[in-house]
Amino acid sequence: MLLNKQKFVSQIFTEKITDRTIDDIDQIVLYFETAKAVAVGNPLIREHIELKREVDDLLTEQSIYFKNKFSMESQLKSLPKRISNAEENIRQFKNDLQKAQSAPKKNISDDKGNIIKEVYPITVCGKNYSNGNEAGKAIRDFIISNVADILNKPVSLGQYRGMELLATPCFHESGKHNISLCLKGEQPHYSTALTPPNPYNLVEGEEIFKETGNPSGFITRLDNVINNMDKKISKFTEEKGQLEKNYITMQKDVNMPFDKEEELSKKQQRLIEVTNILEKTPLSNSYEYTLFKSMTELCPDLLTSNDLHLTYLVKGDDVVCENNSYSSSFMPLTIEKHGDTVYISHDYEQNGDLMSDPLVIMKLDSENSSAILQRYRNDGIGVDQMFSRTIQEIEKTNKDGEVEVDIKEIISDEEKSCADFMETWFDNIENQMYVPVAESDAKDFKEYKRNKDRDVSSSYNEIGGSAGSIPDFV
Repeated sequence: MLLNKQKFVSQIFTEKITDRTIDDIDQIVLYFETAKAVAVGNPLIREHIELKREVDDLLTEQSIYFKNKFSMESQLKSLPKRISNAEENIRQFKNDLQKAQSAPKKNISDDKGNIIKEVYPITVCGKNYSNGNEAGKAIRDFIISNVADILNKPVSLGQYRGMELLATPCFHESGKHNISLCLKGEQPHYSTALTPPNPYNLVEGEEIFKETGNPSGFITRLDNVINNMDKKISKFTEEKGQLEKNYITMQKDVNMPFDKEEELSKKQQRLIEVTNILEKTPLSNSYEYTLFKSMTELCPDLLTSNDLHLTYLVKGDDVVCENNSYSSSFMPLTIEKHGDTVYISHDYEQNGDLMSDPLVIMKLDSENSSAILQRYRNDGIGVDQMFSRTIQEIEKTNKDGEVEVDIKEIISDEEKSCADFMETWFDNIENQMYVPVAESDAKDFKEYKRNKDRDVSSSYNEIGGSAGSIPDFV
């Protein structure tokens, strides 16, 4: 339970594919896994667990490395274009700003002919204006008269400071239909949004469109657009500089190898070596890996499913089912899994009751490649054996004179005997060539057996169909 909780918490925080940053939590997981390995009594299993975790962590880092590498390669393809676009934006904005700043001004004189100020003239609907209020009124009247058209597409108004003046549609945050004034040079330059009166959706319009409003505010907005071009140029220049910096950095980083490639290769090689050794480890040291391997080779679906029910039969000629023919000399083999608990059994009927010869229950740990026996039952001879383990603490003094405690899990003789029995049983299953069958065939076969075998002896005496041996504790 503690191991599962630690793994669960670690997964929440690390999310597998992301870089691991919560090292203290991973260390706690390792502590519980290591304690489990020590309890088994085989140091190779502890090494296998630690290697598997380390390889998984390194593979996660490698996956992140390749993800970043592919991202950089993709960006390196697009960065030159983005840099070029930034350069073009800078050039166009500078040209438009230069054009606006160098536009000819008109002198405004008083009644005595004295020049009192200089203004940029504006053309609205073909008429030239030097007075801001008059020009603003012309803009206001045009927008009010053409609001429906402007809300659908840009409409040309005239000229201002060397650029075309347009009224264009836009949508404001309020969700109302709004417009912007636009100065179009090599780039379009938009004013802040304006809300005109709109009789179609009963919008009253903002103050500048009313008779009481200041119409010169339209000209002020246009001048603000031009005055803000410097900020836009600075923004594009900064963006271009950052893109160029990123391009240089990525050109160097994209060719850098995964810095832990050698470490990963060594650990993967050692993991293969340890795995091969464990596969040849005698059953007296640890049967769990061998049993796990036998179960998952017989039924690979155990690795991917948490809830399954499969029936295995031996092919033959005397029982014809929907999809195939099977031998009646061998009892059905049933494998079930619910969560991490697996049930494997030979079953038959006696007086209408389902009997097992035998039924073995085990816990499957896919992450650590182990299967732990929990129960053996044989209804034909009235045996039902549960397996439990005891923990033994052994004190010893190390070379520094310190007392250390070794924790060892003691496997009972009954469990070891059942493990030996399982090895024989799986040999028989393999030799008898059991195969998984469709649910319809399993149903047809069991119905055939139900009709043919009505007494205990006819079912129980089928030696070929049973496990073929009995554990020593029976």
